[in-house]
Amino acid sequence: MPGVRLLVLWTSAVTAALAARDPRFFNVFSVTRFENSPCSTESGQGICTLPDGCGGDQRGPCAGGLGVCCVVEKSCRNTTSQKIAYFVNPNYPETDSADQLCDFRLEVTDPDICQVRLDFDEFETRGPETTGADAGTCDRSYLDLAGSGSDLQIGTDKLCGMLKGQHVYVHLNPMRRGTAHLSMMVRLEDQTTGAKWRIRATQVDCSERSDLIAPTGCTQYYNETKGTFESFNFAGNAYTLNQDYNICIGSAFGTCKTTFTSSSFQLDMVTASATSGVGMAACDVQTSGTGGLRSDYLFIPGGSQTGESPTNEKYCGSLLHYMTGKSTSEPVVTRAPGPLVVRFKTDEHFNEPREQGFRIDFEQSTTC
Repeated sequence: MPGVRLLVLWTSAVTAALAARDPRFFNVFSVTRFENSPCSTESGQGICTLPDGCGGDQRGPCAGGLGVCCVVEKSCRNTTSQKIAYFVNPNYPETDSADQLCDFRLEVTDPDICQVRLDFDEFETRGPETTGADAGTCDRSYLDLAGSGSDLQIGTDKLCGMLKGQHVYVHLNPMRRGTAHLSMMVRLEDQTTGAKWRIRATQVDCSERSDLIAPTGCTQYYNETKGTFESFNFAGNAYTLNQDYNICIGSAFGTCKTTFTSSSFQLDMVTASATSGVGMAACDVQTSGTGGLRSDYLFIPGGSQTGESPTNEKYCGSLLHYMTGKSTSEPVVTRAPGPLVVRFKTDEHFNEPREQGFRIDFEQSTTC
C-alpha cells in the first residue's frame, strides 16, 4: 500500500526461537503499521512518519507514539515532495523587504494526487498598483504560480496584497499525474513595508474520500452549508484586472436553495452611482467610444429574490441586490442544484475606488 511504513517489533528469528520454547510467545509477535497520514501540531500540519523518514521538523508523536508528526517548512530555492508542506518568506516569522526572487518547488510523484490546495495561512505583500499604466495589476511584488507545461490547470494570474485566509486549487492533468510539479515564486520589488507569507501546500488524494476534493475547474471550493468567501486582496480594497475564476460551493444532502448576503460589495459598473447593478445592461455591456467592454461582475447561477424566475445572474455596483438601482443591500437566492459555481470576472479597466471587491456570506437551506 503506497505511503505505508512497517515497523517490526520482533524479528522473525527471535520470534521463532521464542515460539519453539513456548507457543504462547507466538501471540506476542506483531507488526505495527500506520499510514503516512496527516497530523496536526500547534505549529502547523504535517505527515505522520517514522523518525528516520522525516525530512523536516519532528513536532510531536503520532500513531500512538510509534511515529512523529513531520512538519516541512521551507523557504527560497527549495524542493519537496512532502504531501503537506509550507512555503515561507526567508525571515519568517519576521518580515522581508529587500528586493528579491524567492521560489519553491513542489514535486507530485504519487499518481493518486489530482489537486494541490494552497492555503494562505499568512500572506501580505505590496498590493496592486493604483496609478499609471500598470494600475490594477500585481506589477512589483506578487506570487506567481507555474507548472510543468499542460500538467496543471491554474485558475489565477499573479496574486498580491493581503490574502490571509484565502485558498487556491491547482488541478493536475489526469493523463500526467505522478510526474507534475508546481512552482511558487514570490517577487519583492519596492516593498516599502515588510512582506510575509506562509503558504500551506496540501496534495489532495482523489483515490480517497475527502472533503478537500474540489470539482474540476474550481479555483476555490467551500464544502460546508454556510460560510464566507471574498475577492482576492479584499482587505487591501482593490482587486486586479482580467480575472476570471470559479468559486464553488458544495451541495449538502437535502438542500434546495442557497442565500447570498453581502457585508461589503463594490464592483465597477457602467453607471457610477451608489446603487446596485444587475444583468448585462449594468455589469456586462459594450460601451461606445474608447471605453470598450465594461465587464466586472459576480455571476450567481439562477439568482433572484426567491430563486424563482425571472433571474438576474450578473451582479455589480456598490451593493448586492437582486434588482438594479437599489440603495440598500438585499439577499440574492438561488435554487440551482449544486455544486454551485459562482464566477468572478473583471475587465481590463481599473477605476479606483470602484473596484474594491466583495465579502459574501452564503447559507444553504433544506426549506424551500
